[in-house]
Amino acid sequence: YDFIHKLGELNILPSKTESSQNAKEEIENLLNSNKITIEEVLIEQLNVLNDNNVFQKFIEEIIFSAEPNEAERQLHLFAINNDLEKDGLILKLDKVNLKYLVVELTEDIGEELELRKSLLRFIVVGKNVNYRPEINEGEYFLLREDTWDDFNSVTTFGMSYYHGNIHKHTFGDIKIMTKGEKITMNVIPKKFSLLPQKFCSLGQTEIFYKTLSLTFPKDFSTILSALCDCAFSPEKLEKFESHPRFIDSLIRNDDTERVLRTIRHTLFNHDISNIFSFVYKFKPPYSKTSIDVGFDFPNNHYKKYLYPRLNTITSNRIYAIIGKNGTGKTQLLNSIPKDLVGNDSQKYFPRRPAFSNIIHVSYSIFDSFKPSTIIDKKYVYCGLKDEKGDLIDSRKLLLRFHNSWKKIKFNTRMERWKELLSGIIDMDLLDNFIVDDFNDKNIYNRYTVDIPKFHKTREKLSSGQNILLFIITEIVANIKYDSLVLYDEPETHLHPNAITQLIGTIYQLVDEFQSFCIIGTHSPLIIQELLSKNVLVLEKDGELASIRKIEIESFGEDLSKLTEDVFGNRETSKKYKEIISQQVEIGKTYDEIVGMITSDGVPLSLNTRLFITGKIAQR
Repeated sequence: YDFIHKLGELNILPSKTESSQNAKEEIENLLNSNKITIEEVLIEQLNVLNDNNVFQKFIEEIIFSAEPNEAERQLHLFAINNDLEKDGLILKLDKVNLKYLVVELTEDIGEELELRKSLLRFIVVGKNVNYRPEINEGEYFLLREDTWDDFNSVTTFGMSYYHGNIHKHTFGDIKIMTKGEKITMNVIPKKFSLLPQKFCSLGQTEIFYKTLSLTFPKDFSTILSALCDCAFSPEKLEKFESHPRFIDSLIRNDDTERVLRTIRHTLFNHDISNIFSFVYKFKPPYSKTSIDVGFDFPNNHYKKYLYPRLNTITSNRIYAIIGKNGTGKTQLLNSIPKDLVGNDSQKYFPRRPAFSNIIHVSYSIFDSFKPSTIIDKKYVYCGLKDEKGDLIDSRKLLLRFHNSWKKIKFNTRMERWKELLSGIIDMDLLDNFIVDDFNDKNIYNRYTVDIPKFHKTREKLSSGQNILLFIITEIVANIKYDSLVLYDEPETHLHPNAITQLIGTIYQLVDEFQSFCIIGTHSPLIIQELLSKNVLVLEKDGELASIRKIEIESFGEDLSKLTEDVFGNRETSKKYKEIISQQVEIGKTYDEIVGMITSDGVPLSLNTRLFITGKIAQR
């Protein structure tokens, strides 16, 4: 509130509502009740984009309200200037009044920036070159080639900083690529102050960027610009992120892919404590109004498998949406990714969650969803429909399976894939088609698929095993850190044991890859594996939809109890009760009714015996 108040004297401005004394109180009430966001206050209430005076104060507060250290101040300047330069503007310090002013990026200022870059010196040497700098060589960065091979791309360099022949700092690995040459060392200038724009680089760890910003707080942005860094340049990232070498080499490692997405937030000290939690505004097709569906996912600040030490029995990464047919579960799972990759940010509160990608699983032949309605490289559809919504034939499904296991091989996950499949398919059958790959020396990737043997083995699998094989394969192929898996009715085509095995596998995957899952289901078997706080009941009453938590603890609960309490079977007439009641009404005795029901020496349940006794007592 102090930050907003400094942009304008809100306590003397009138309120637009009678319930508040002034604009300050009105805005605070709106923020406290979650009826408005900070962004909406700045743009709509304070007019920050159209009022030069307010905009100037806004810029100054961003820069000077931060922690009083030069490193963070320079990071804020870098972020702001990165956007302003697109419009020919730049922030410049007024040394007389000690204020930052937004000014035009004139030729003189541009030359000043280029001069700062030209003072940087980078020297590139081969892996085995014994480079001996002179004492008077001055200050420079040394990039030493690492010949690590990323599927024929060699892009890695170790970066250090020297003063003469004295080693001052080590920053770690940086990968540098071009779209042409696979081996960067063949084309990179051996000495430079500014890399040509055909290059793109990415530091491989969070420590790389943190150490660089702490060592060179004033020149951090200049150094990254000189190296053609893409983590802090959206324009550079947009030009290279779809290139195979960028995917196969620069972000080959899951940790590095996460660094690319989060390092700006980390260095700018943004609040990322709830970047995966969200409330989604959902309007079912039958409803006149929207409902708020909330998912309180963890923030991934802790390492995988650490959650038992944090006084929580599960990692809180899986939610289930349950409800009767026609309540809108499938529509909910279909609409979440549409709005997430689209431009409708109003559907998410307080902001769009920062998932790395979305994996949408649906093996229902009755699902009317058309995958072509969502076009985004971060969205992966795993189901039975093609782009037009028509059923995929078996040949296309098999082709997709083969492409998926090859992607698993590429991502060095073959060992893990086989381990996960062993929970649903006998190891003897797996060994028939997942065979040793003697050409791969990586112990975690020492398998390949014998395609002819796979097709023979597949005929021995049940329909449920085939479905699980395809689903688990596609998830393992596409999951990464911070993924969101949307799974509609996993119980379809599966027997009870397979359902339980599948949920166990999903638990393993979301924990291992620090990812998240939302399941739409009818099955009490699935609810039994989740805590009640992670189970939401979607209900329909005419043209009104509602969402609520279940009223009992579902984790480990008896299945009949779950069926009664969760799916509302208390209100549903059961056929076995109707049949027994009819026999009681026509005068049958207890022994006669029991004799009519039992056969082959199979004992009657206590529950049924008690019901018969009770009905006869009422006669």
